[in-house]
Amino acid sequence: MPECCGKRFAWFTTITEFKLADNIIFLDFDGVMHPVGSCVWDADQQKMHAQDAFRWWPHLERALESSPEVVYLVVHSTWRLMWETDDELLAMLPLSMRPYVLGCTDRQYAGRERSIEMYVEKHGITNFVVLDDEPKAFAKDYARLIPCDGAQGLSQMSVVQALTDKLRSGLW
Repeated sequence: MPECCGKRFAWFTTITEFKLADNIIFLDFDGVMHPVGSCVWDADQQKMHAQDAFRWWPHLERALESSPEVVYLVVHSTWRLMWETDDELLAMLPLSMRPYVLGCTDRQYAGRERSIEMYVEKHGITNFVVLDDEPKAFAKDYARLIPCDGAQGLSQMSVVQALTDKLRSGLW
C-alpha cells in the first residue's frame, strides 16, 4: 500500500473496494477550504479564477494526520457538478490532498444532504461527518454536520477542534 503523511493508504480500483474504509469526511469547498467568492468562473464556465483556492487545506491536513484511523474525503461540494468525472475534479486539487480523496457524491443529486445520504446508503458508510458552510442545506437536527462560517471556513479554530475531537474520539 502507498504511504502518505506517515499513514498507509489503499488505492482502490473500484469505488466498491473501499467498503472497509469507513471513516469519511464529506467535504464542501467554497466556504470550507477557502472563503466564499475566492474562486469565480468566467461567464462561459471555461476558466476559473482562483484567488487563494484551498488555502485552508493545511488545517484539514493536520486534523487528518491527528486521527488514529485513516480518514478519507468525499467531495459533496457543488464543484462536483462542474466536472464530468472525479478525475477531472481531482486534477484541480492540491497534490497533497489527492491521496485522501475517494471521489464525489453522485452528480445526479444536486442537493447536498441528499447526495450524501445516497452515497452513505450505497456504500454502507457508518462513520462520517460533514464539513459545510451552508447549514440550511441540511435538516435542522443533522448531527453529523460541522458547520463553518463561509468567510472563515477551516481557519476557524473551533471548527478544526470539533473535527479533531471527532476524529480522535472515534465517536462519529
